Amino acid sequence: MSVFGINRMVKLFIFIGIGITTIFSGFLGINKLNSLQTPVELYVFDTCGGCGQIPCRPCTILINEMNNSIQILMEHNLREKTELRSYNIYMDNDAEIYRNNMAALGLEEAPSLPAIVVGGTIISGADRSINMINAVKAERRFIPLLRQFFNFRDKENVMMGHYDERTIVMFTLPFCEDCIRTEAYLERLNGITVIKIDPSDAAGRTLYERYCQIYGVPLNDYAVPRLFVQRSSFLGFNETERSLENVLRGTFNTVKIELAENDR
Repeated sequence: MSVFGINRMVKLFIFIGIGITTIFSGFLGINKLNSLQTPVELYVFDTCGGCGQIPCRPCTILINEMNNSIQILMEHNLREKTELRSYNIYMDNDAEIYRNNMAALGLEEAPSLPAIVVGGTIISGADRSINMINAVKAERRFIPLLRQFFNFRDKENVMMGHYDERTIVMFTLPFCEDCIRTEAYLERLNGITVIKIDPSDAAGRTLYERYCQIYGVPLNDYAVPRLFVQRSSFLGFNETERSLENVLRGTFNTVKIELAENDR
């Protein structure tokens, strides 16, 4: 075979290789786009506290709106394709996030609450659930996903490790009588460390969800006091008093979960 013929064969193989690589890269790119979760932000104003329930279930309006949104997303097979975050602007931290996000969207007047933000779309009113679905579907199209991809921060929003075996992670609220009773009981135990987390803001709820996921615990409406220690979890004073001291005799390390700095 002549040198000219060999060169043609080499060019042909290179061309075929480039074509296969391009197709494969395109396939991976489409899968990457489809794997992106569409952010859905839920804003409510809920003056939670003082309900007297044991265990305490904070933020009734917030929980109802969250459960309703999750149910609607599941019915349309969109739950796994969305990242649902909730904010109670009664809380100072969430209120600041709300103001900043509304300013970023160029709003001079805040929408009526509850409100849902999907991409650049702000939804409120009686039909917000079905309008949320339409907005999510619009954001799942190729061009919005591509735009999200190039703005996408590929980061892990939690950092995991371990505390020692006598560290207790406790989700608690200051106005919760059962929490106060549980905290008093824990203070009487020797040699333990209690990490207290308030689930009334977005960061606290994210940590609550992560702990429930890791420990295989039903979410239970962010009920408190919720304790995680070693390999066990307890809800409420009675359950804690009944079982905690036996668990503390074990030697397993309690899971440690922290939010990354830009998710706090």
